[in-house]
Amino acid sequence: MPVQTVPEPGVPADDAALLGAMQSAELAARDLYQAAIDAGNDDELYVGIRNNHRAYADRLSAQLGRSAPDERAEALYSEWEERFTATGTGVASAAYELESALEATWTENLGSLVAADSSRTAASIMMVEARHCPALADLAGKGDDFAALFENTAEPLQLDSEAAG
Repeated sequence: MPVQTVPEPGVPADDAALLGAMQSAELAARDLYQAAIDAGNDDELYVGIRNNHRAYADRLSAQLGRSAPDERAEALYSEWEERFTATGTGVASAAYELESALEATWTENLGSLVAADSSRTAASIMMVEARHCPALADLAGKGDDFAALFENTAEPLQLDSEAAG
């Protein structure tokens, strides 16, 4: 019978760096949705997705403890801010592209995580973010575009996990 071992407490250093970078991205996303809402885009979908990103960041903060960066990725926020303060389908298209990129980033990084808790956290976030995409595609006027609804061709975001960890 194999011997079971108890994992070391805490988050492994490599996982902490990656999860910290993702937390910063989630905080940037939260703030981008807030900027969209502040610009008059008051669709309840934006409010719900903003709240989801806040919850992801809180979950990552709880998991990382004191090593959590707890600050948004400024470069990511700056890159997308102008598009999120647009109106109509412009902001919906930007939100769809951001959610697709976040989903691609989580997917790319899932295999790099070594701790089961880290993988479970990533998987739980990925599942919800994947559901954001078709809702936003529909809001952006792509509700009849099969590729927009079911295929994610977005490139992962380039995050600085060294700075976050």
